[in-house]
Amino acid sequence: LRAWGRAARDFGTPVLAEYGTEVNGFWFSWNATHNGRSAGPGRFVRAYRHIIDVIRSRGATNVSWVFHVNDSDQPHRPWNRLERYYPGDRYVDWLSTSVYGALTPTENWNQAFAKAMDRVYPRLRALAPDKPIMVGEFGVTDGNDRVEPTVWARRALDGLFSKRWPRDSRSPWMPRLSHTT
Repeated sequence: LRAWGRAARDFGTPVLAEYGTEVNGFWFSWNATHNGRSAGPGRFVRAYRHIIDVIRSRGATNVSWVFHVNDSDQPHRPWNRLERYYPGDRYVDWLSTSVYGALTPTENWNQAFAKAMDRVYPRLRALAPDKPIMVGEFGVTDGNDRVEPTVWARRALDGLFSKRWPRDSRSPWMPRLSHTT
């Protein structure tokens, strides 16, 4: 971590970095499912803060830190709510979410991008009212009878470019995006 912090500092260009992607999803080892349900969120917060403290101690002031969650808490239990993993405003510059539809051709579940964003966006806004929000990952599989990938993606992009979720462009250094059909 110290070496990475020095390298990031010496790089000098703005960098977005994250630790613990989709922490509120059971599929990664940093989720509380794998770290003690009641103690797991606190362990994650301590690890997140430690990583940032070490990297900042090396002068890497050009690194902006991203807190990246899944659009829904899985498992859906009180101990696994995304809010319990939040390391605090001092340690987070951006909020981010992943939004996926069906992930395999045989999956019998699919969700619309807008429905997922409408569910997670208010939670992120309430969590850190002054932080910009981005979509860190999104997508859907090809070959699933429940979803047409190009339609799903077009609707997702149309929703994003419509500014339906307006906190996606509040960073002073975020490039202006243009959208053509």
